[in-house]
Parts: sequence; C-alpha cells; structure tokens
Amino acid sequence: DLAHAALMALGQMPHSAALSPLQEALCSHSLAKQLDAIYALGQHRETEAVTILQQVMRVDESRQLVQAAIDALGRIGTPAAINALIALTANPRWREAGIKALSQLGTLTLEWLANGLKHEQVTIRSAMVEILAQIKHPNAIQQLILALADKEASVRLAAITALGRTEINVARPQLTEIANEDSNLAVRRAAQNILKRV
Repeated sequence: DLAHAALMALGQMPHSAALSPLQEALCSHSLAKQLDAIYALGQHRETEAVTILQQVMRVDESRQLVQAAIDALGRIGTPAAINALIALTANPRWREAGIKALSQLGTLTLEWLANGLKHEQVTIRSAMVEILAQIKHPNAIQQLILALADKEASVRLAAITALGRTEINVARPQLTEIANEDSNLAVRRAAQNILKRV
C-alpha cells in the first residue's frame, strides 16, 4: 500500500533527513508500519539510525519488533551497529539473538569481538567467545587463545570448549599449561579432557 511504499522509499534516501519520519512511524499503532520503519532504518548507515534501533530494543516489549531491530543492525553492519549488538549480549532475553546476528556478520566483526573480550561484563566476554567459535578464521582462533587467560574461570572454560570444537593444535601449549596449573579445578579438567582426545 501507499504507507508501505513511502516507508520503503525513506529507506532508500541516502541522507539523515529520512530518519525523523521513520522514527515517527515507530510510534504508529500499526505493527506492519512499525516493522516497515525498522526495515527502512536498516538501510541507513548513520549512527543516528543505530541509536533509534537501540531505543526500540530497550523499550519495546514486542519480540517481533525487537528481533526486527536486531536484524536491521546486522544489515547496517557499521562499527556502531556491531557495538550495539555486542552490548545486547548482556541482556539474557536477547543474548542468543545478538550472538546469532554477530555470527552471521562473520570476519567483519573480528576487531570488535576482540574488543568485546576486554569488556568489564563477564556475560559479554563469554558471548564473544561463543561467536568467535563460530567464525572459522585464524584470527578468531587467536582471539580464543587470548581468552584462555581471562580472569574469570567461566570465560576460560568457554574458550577451552570453543577450541575443542575447532583446531586445538595451535593452542596446545596454552591448554597444556592450563591443564597443569589453572587455579580452577573445572577449567583444569576441561583442558585435560580436550588434550586426551587429540
């Protein structure tokens, strides 16, 4: 219909003037119109578009709208959008959706995932490990090896598990050290078990 076509056209406009009417459309009582607005926002690469989509994720109770906003951030794929998805992994309700969106971006996200491994929140660092495990790239493996030195046992354990599902030969020295010396029994045993399998 006409409203749908208008919102899609705003998604194609190559400047930020289109963002204000798209933001207004998010206040509509029509779910279809809101979804169209979110899709159109996903065509824009401006930081302001990312901010609007983050607002949707923060305040909206509709699973359909939040998932649409996550998908839109994935399509945008800018550093701001990637960082917004990384932050989302701290929210238990949307953690898996954030991980999936970041995993689908693949190697484009490696630099930001590496930064995410330094985040103060353990849940975000653990999520970064899960994503890196899904990216079949040598740089992802190197980041998983770095995660073996995380101060939190849960992150180290996640990194060991992730390396056990990929190529562990490059991590054998670190895993051997962990198997012998890690302060956490569960972490030591996980490393020992993986080393026995290969």
